[in-house]
Amino acid sequence: MKACPCCEMEDEDALHAMWLCPAARDVWGSSVSVFQKYCYAGTNFKGLFAYCVERGTKEELELMAVIARRIWLRRNAWLFERRFDHPNTVYNEASRSLLDFRRCNIKEKESSFSAGREEAQSRKQTSWIPPPDGVIKVNWDAALNVDKGWIGQGIIARDSKGLCMGARSITQQVKTDPKTADLMAALQAMQFSKEAGFWEVIVEGDAAQVVKEILSDPPLFSKAGHFIESIQQEMHHFRSTNFQAIPHDCNTAAHNLAKMASHNNIDLYWLEDTPLSVSNIVFREQPGP
Repeated sequence: MKACPCCEMEDEDALHAMWLCPAARDVWGSSVSVFQKYCYAGTNFKGLFAYCVERGTKEELELMAVIARRIWLRRNAWLFERRFDHPNTVYNEASRSLLDFRRCNIKEKESSFSAGREEAQSRKQTSWIPPPDGVIKVNWDAALNVDKGWIGQGIIARDSKGLCMGARSITQQVKTDPKTADLMAALQAMQFSKEAGFWEVIVEGDAAQVVKEILSDPPLFSKAGHFIESIQQEMHHFRSTNFQAIPHDCNTAAHNLAKMASHNNIDLYWLEDTPLSVSNIVFREQPGP
């Protein structure tokens, strides 16, 4: 058995490389405190994982897995490239990887109820579709009032039962183009979702090109590129985020709130309450029993 390439003090196996090596312990020491308290006295990594399964939550085990993987990748980078990342860098990269993994899970949740949805979409989606259980769907839209130089922004959040979890109708006095107005509304939707404490969100708007640019990586060059970057940064605050474009007819509630704001200099906020101006729409779009 060869010596560990990181510490050069002990023979290397999986348990040493990802747990016992002083270089690995530095990473675990910079992570959440639960791993610092684990005192495993076994002889292999499989036993260590079983030890952690008995004590940790699902979220802690997911974090442990991505940290261990990043420690192993750092070991390979040192062995083959002579590059050795700081423990905080390893932990931060692992956290980002886990965030990306959880963001992808939203698509798996959507697939659990996609049979009926796919049939509807094959005929073209014509109405608002509720999100999966545990996920909040946030719809946004923008409306321009050219004469007054106002942007109206409408945001509405609903759960899997179609119940309104919050909404906002905002007026901003600024002259701009429709695409930038939609980006500003999308950013407001992300900030609203964060402030409301939503963890898993589907964010929908009817501006397909705007959604495409938001999902681009890196952001496409445009004069409103800083809005795209801000939206992408906001996405990291959530356990999972999924941006998607929908037909205009499926975004009626958000559109009406935006239209109302474009004609009235207002900033209205509803939390776990339905705006009266869109209550009929919300009721009509609720799924049947």
